[in-house]
Amino acid sequence: MKLILCRHAQSQDNLKKDKCIVGSNSNLSDFGIKQAQKLVEELKDFKIDKIFCSNLKQSFQTAQIISKHLKVPMETFENLGERRWGILSNKTWSEVQENLSNFSLEERYEFIPKEGESWEQMEKRVLNVIENIKQLNLNNVLVITHAGPLRAILPILLKDNLSNHQNYHLSNGEYEVIEV
Repeated sequence: MKLILCRHAQSQDNLKKDKCIVGSNSNLSDFGIKQAQKLVEELKDFKIDKIFCSNLKQSFQTAQIISKHLKVPMETFENLGERRWGILSNKTWSEVQENLSNFSLEERYEFIPKEGESWEQMEKRVLNVIENIKQLNLNNVLVITHAGPLRAILPILLKDNLSNHQNYHLSNGEYEVIEV
């Protein structure tokens, strides 16, 4: 199966950069709509069987545009969403980074904010969805999710060291194709 892992197109909150609230749920920006339309052109030759996406607006809207133009069915999964930050959910990424700055990589991996989840828990949640998708025996699948989940699962799927996760940053509207 060809697994096409894609970060959603630019959202209105992505325009805020580090001032964006973690786990935001915002509509695509005008530029994001154009990015999603460009993805249609880039992805049409893959002959995608099905699109799976997070239920957050920016991921859902990206998938919706692609699904409509390529006439491919889509399905949403809450478990493809960003990391659940619990009590840190109302913080900006800059503020969250301040909380994590003194942690080792291992501590960051295991840290569970109150009412949230650890990086490790997010990773397992998203990988579980990927495993379920693999069981469907489709040829070409598009998965549209967010930066965090992609940074968590790409090194695992590509059999790289987990400490290299920061090297797997996809910009809005970018994708990685993996044969699984």
